[in-house]
Amino acid sequence: MNTLVKSLIGNKTLEDLKLSHCQIDDADAEDIFSKLICDTESINSMRSSNHTLKRLSLQRKYPQETEQKLLDLLLTMNMNIGNRHDVGIRKILQYHPNIDMSALFELGGDGERTLKSLPYIIRFFMIARHGIGDGDDPVSVNELDKRKLTAIYQYTRAMSLRFVPTPHIRRVEQNDPTLTTITIGGDTDAFTRFASSLGDDYDHLGVAIGNNQHLTGLNITLDTPAGDVALDSGFFDGLKRNSSICKLNLDGTHHNHRTLLSGGIIHEVLDTYQENNTHLTHLKVGNVLLQNGGEEILTATFQRCTRLIHIILQSCRMTAEQLLPMVDIFRGHPSLEILDLHHNQIGNVGCDLLATLLVDQNCNLRVLKLGSNHIDNEGVATLANSLVINRKLKHLEVSGNPITPSIKGFFSNLTCNTTNINTIYSSNHTLVTVAVPSPHQHRKSLLRMKHNQGINKRHVAIKKILEHHPNIDMEPFYVWGSKEGEWTLKALPFVIAWFERAKEAVDESLLLIENEDDYPIGALIKDNRDYQVEEKRLSAIYQFARDMPLLFVPTSHINTKAGDNGKKRKRDDM
Repeated sequence: MNTLVKSLIGNKTLEDLKLSHCQIDDADAEDIFSKLICDTESINSMRSSNHTLKRLSLQRKYPQETEQKLLDLLLTMNMNIGNRHDVGIRKILQYHPNIDMSALFELGGDGERTLKSLPYIIRFFMIARHGIGDGDDPVSVNELDKRKLTAIYQYTRAMSLRFVPTPHIRRVEQNDPTLTTITIGGDTDAFTRFASSLGDDYDHLGVAIGNNQHLTGLNITLDTPAGDVALDSGFFDGLKRNSSICKLNLDGTHHNHRTLLSGGIIHEVLDTYQENNTHLTHLKVGNVLLQNGGEEILTATFQRCTRLIHIILQSCRMTAEQLLPMVDIFRGHPSLEILDLHHNQIGNVGCDLLATLLVDQNCNLRVLKLGSNHIDNEGVATLANSLVINRKLKHLEVSGNPITPSIKGFFSNLTCNTTNINTIYSSNHTLVTVAVPSPHQHRKSLLRMKHNQGINKRHVAIKKILEHHPNIDMEPFYVWGSKEGEWTLKALPFVIAWFERAKEAVDESLLLIENEDDYPIGALIKDNRDYQVEEKRLSAIYQFARDMPLLFVPTSHINTKAGDNGKKRKRDDM
């Protein structure tokens, strides 16, 4: 039995095991299999022992007790919950009501206590709360919330100074390497938010930011207390002197309404970065109104911030007319890879403008997001046509627009035109996903170009040929290299070499996972599809041999007889 259980430690597929007619002590078996399914000694042991076993038949020689045994409870839990991740979470909630957080404090190197693990703890409870709803839940929603607060309290008790907003000034002044992002205003979490209670605090903060070298992100929301920033010129002077902040997030939300960009705090911040912009790579401006010259402010900022990689302009009610000068500036930004224009009003005319950007040889956009922009099939067709020349865009999002399912045809030939081998090579676009409206309200669906995923585009094209042309006709290659059109074997070595490259492409092929549910984004997995390379290689050689048999001279037609002084001679019957 011990040998059997050891073999199941690495097995995560077995669900049914019958040992009812074996000479096994039931008490020992129940203890051993309970630990296999859920070793309650620690949280880590529970995670590593989360076996899939659902049904286990034992001898059961002793009378069944009234109280259900641990093994029966665990088997029932495994049977009723399909997701293994959820099963593990429920076991932790049931058998570890008081989780000690102290082991997770020291994650900052040199044994220093930090809050790095706290977001993951909060996420754990969020996932657990999402899964609650069945009748056999180990805890109620209220009990789960209490446990989450208890976990957070353990952090606050052990590292109280890191939870006080105003000491962020001291952390910024001290160049604390663990503080990389600071948020001003809004109702976000207090772990990175700066709050002001004194009139000159923002001026003080600006001085500290100007001397800091570890801050990389600055978030400003116009909800209080961010309104005080406009009164402190020292804050903006500090931004001008800072050279480490590369990610800037400006949210114009004020009392649940958009604010004018022109003449406000966001305007002042953008003016600051028009002077000091060599380090800015990410810029997000959202929930603002562009009337009274707001688009001119953005255009001037883009013109001076030439190293931007990621631009987000969301919920600005931007029109195609306001977008026009920005697109002209974007053409001169070879570093720009992500452009997000969600929730605006650019329409089909805006798609015409962006199409001129996509066909520009200096354009390096990898991601273009145009969700909820009053775009229809005509606008999407314009974008698809522009991608015939473009070979760099990988993700396009047009969800939330009045688009019909027929747009799928716009992209099929773009990524893989299967008419012939040449069209496959010429249509080998980099596009991987197109996000489109879903039949379900408030959702989006993805047209996944799974056949287009891969790191090496040459390998991707080879695999498309193998997949869509299972029987490659060799006859067009017979006259290759022949001046008079006669059939020769000159192409055969190149055909064999191509199949060798095909074998290499399949053997070394890795798929880059992007927007997948089963794997984390950015993961690399082996492409395990069967392309039958060897079978197709032999088929190609056979076609040459079948149609030009006389050109295939068997080696048996030449032999060497002993005693002929090593000289070769032809057989008499040749």
